[in-house]
Amino acid sequence: MRILNLFNNINRKNGIMKLLSLSFIFLLFSAATVTGEVAPTALYLSDIESGLSVPVRIAADKWANLYITDPRRQQVHKFNAIGDLKLTITGIAAPLGVAVDNQGNIYIGDDSENNVSVFDSAGKFLKKLGSGNGEFIMPNDIAIEPSSGRIYVTDSKANIVKVYNSGGALSFTINNILFPTGIHIDSKKGELLIGDLINSQVKVFDLSGNFIKSFGSSGVGAGLISSVQGLTVDKMGRIYVVDAHKGWVQVFDSKGNHLSFIGSGNLFIPLDAVIDPYGRLIVTSSSDGKLSIYGIDGGNLPSNWNENYLPDTDGDGIPDAWEDANGLNPNFNDANLDPDNDGLANLYEYLSGSDPRNPDTDGDGLKDGVDPTPGMAKDNKPSANAGPDMTYDPGIITLDGSSSRDPNFLSLKYTWTADVNNPATISLLDNGTVTAVKPVFIATKPGVYRFTLKVANSYFESSPDEVAVTIRNIPPTAYAGMDQTVSANTQVNLNGAGSKDANGDALAYKWTQVSGTQVNLGGGSTRDANFTPQGSGIYTFSLIVSDGVNTSSSDEINITVNSGNTVPIADAGDDQIVYLPATITLSGNRSIDGDGEQLTYNWKLLSGPKAVTLSSADSKNPTWTPDTAGIYTFSLTVSDGKDVGIPDAVNISINGENRIPFANAGTDQNVIIYSTVTLGGGMSYDSDNSPLPLTYKWTQVFGTTVSLSDSTSMAPTFVPIYEDTLRFQLTVSDGQYTSLTDEVEINI
Repeated sequence: MRILNLFNNINRKNGIMKLLSLSFIFLLFSAATVTGEVAPTALYLSDIESGLSVPVRIAADKWANLYITDPRRQQVHKFNAIGDLKLTITGIAAPLGVAVDNQGNIYIGDDSENNVSVFDSAGKFLKKLGSGNGEFIMPNDIAIEPSSGRIYVTDSKANIVKVYNSGGALSFTINNILFPTGIHIDSKKGELLIGDLINSQVKVFDLSGNFIKSFGSSGVGAGLISSVQGLTVDKMGRIYVVDAHKGWVQVFDSKGNHLSFIGSGNLFIPLDAVIDPYGRLIVTSSSDGKLSIYGIDGGNLPSNWNENYLPDTDGDGIPDAWEDANGLNPNFNDANLDPDNDGLANLYEYLSGSDPRNPDTDGDGLKDGVDPTPGMAKDNKPSANAGPDMTYDPGIITLDGSSSRDPNFLSLKYTWTADVNNPATISLLDNGTVTAVKPVFIATKPGVYRFTLKVANSYFESSPDEVAVTIRNIPPTAYAGMDQTVSANTQVNLNGAGSKDANGDALAYKWTQVSGTQVNLGGGSTRDANFTPQGSGIYTFSLIVSDGVNTSSSDEINITVNSGNTVPIADAGDDQIVYLPATITLSGNRSIDGDGEQLTYNWKLLSGPKAVTLSSADSKNPTWTPDTAGIYTFSLTVSDGKDVGIPDAVNISINGENRIPFANAGTDQNVIIYSTVTLGGGMSYDSDNSPLPLTYKWTQVFGTTVSLSDSTSMAPTFVPIYEDTLRFQLTVSDGQYTSLTDEVEINI
């Protein structure tokens, strides 16, 4: 992993780390140079080890939550102040630098993809700085200036520091640093501290990147630095420098004079440190996989600590950490002061997230005291997002404005308007209001429907955003009616009233005779056709319908006409399930002739995995010995010598080692219009539990066409917008065999 090269960079300059003698450690820990600033007292408190492998960089937020990069596990951890794990961010190949902004957003450098990614406080990815992957060579450490939101990133192998604005765009770079490592912003002084690994120095710049000074030089001892890594500053302005090679944290005064050592003998390749709001110094001891915690000048968690606790020494309602970061005195009650004369006292600057040193924090031309959202986005207008353009079958459509945003996170009011030129007049349905985030409407007429959305907070209204919803023109469904049995010389009425068009379009009808003695068909191009048969037999007619754009598939009706002779009825018997080896007997025993005449039989294979040879295809009960598993479908026709009856079909399921699965489309349902209907294939099963899961295929075979949520799921849904009877067929497959179909009826 590339991140582990960090250890190589440390050792490249200084050689292999060696333990100091205990006497020398004690001497160094006790040493302090008298400079006018007092060395801090540092009391070892505890370690955090749970869940860590190689902790590298560390950051703390205002609640003293700790954020640690762990490149060996490719994770970034968030612990609360007492070491409870609260969040783990994964999916980063080589996490290195880390920082947290005022909103709790987490910035993570990736030494493999060479980027800095930004996540929200819940660990959801938001964006990447600059151009994304490849923006850096080695994003080693990150610091964020709280008032401007400016982001500083040490790019170690590029020997520069890159500086980005709060939006993530590159602003400028800071050069003349050799292998920059740790970085820290001293908000009180407005200074930037950067570790220079090659020169063994800490370099100090102003926040615009102008060099101020440097201190430190290579060596071992007071004021000397062997391998500079992490940097931090306490509330007294003392500077803490992590020395990875020597295994300690060296403390300097604000001028760069040595004060003391912390952690000698307890830290093993420390790489970073942070001082939390409670005055605790937390150091990453990377080689032994832990965080070591020291109380600085008595710093520690209060006895009444909880996760929402923020220290406030002067009790003025403003946390110490915020006062420190914004140039105020945490030991003096200054809540009601207004140092920048913007009409907003310090307490309200804190509550609104604005800067007590800047009268117009967000730069929008309004002083913070009169700005409805001080300290927030420069553009206070919300933005409407009506969602992407969509294409649907006719039905109930949901608009979606949930991607609309307010830059200051204020609540929004939603106003939708339908275009007056839409194909049909639309009423948005959402409990009688059009101000919903996701209003719904019913659309059947094909065409493009346009809607505009505006959103407003308490102060500003957005520009409109438009969404186009295209309703497809789908083919109608023909229904020729139920089969009929009549007497000769009696008028037969054909009725296509059951044909439907989901778009609600008017239909044109076309009846065609398919078989039987030719008749004179009246009204063949109308919904209601008729004819009068003269002789017995089977008369078959097909119906197709058109909406002027699309034409339906045909539907057929059989008319059995009896005249002196009664047309026989074929019955191919019940479906069979058998297991190889077996001999199959087909049964036409239930076929009948109303006149009691002798019948002849004709069996045909309609479908199957291979051709078969029946013992006698013209007998009542032919036999056959299959050698291949699968589903075979046969048809039977019977004749009394005068008329041939309507064919009947039978399915024979032949099972080999792998059993054919069974489809179960569920029970018939009676439902209410506009309600969500769920089809249920959950009772389908595979008796031999094949290793592959069942796959599902639903097909609508009757009624006004509806749009299923997913025709390949076990339980698809739809919302009917017409009163009708719908039928659906289900087949299931185990990867080798497909089941017989099962059918369910939905009455609306």
